[in-house]
Amino acid sequence: MSGFQQVDDLIGIGRNSAGQEFYLRVRVGELAYDGTDREEYVQTHRFQTAATGAEADVTDRFGTDDLEAPARDLMEGRVSWHGEDLAFRPATADGKARIHAVTGW
Repeated sequence: MSGFQQVDDLIGIGRNSAGQEFYLRVRVGELAYDGTDREEYVQTHRFQTAATGAEADVTDRFGTDDLEAPARDLMEGRVSWHGEDLAFRPATADGKARIHAVTGW
């Protein structure tokens, strides 16, 4: 199994630089073009919880190039999100239940 495939279905919890909690969900898959060409991908969703003056927000990143490096960062609890370096930890069973109640993940 490639390293990047190990992050499939990863659910994480962290805090941004303002101390607001966020949740991550990682999916790994394969795109098929015209049924013959295939390309693997890593898609990461970030759910930013609501804060005073800001509603909750979900954004995502989709990558098909050099998947091993970002997957390594994800396995080590790090993600760079639009210039902000964030740390997170894998969600516990209780954390996953809380995230599922909020996001459906």
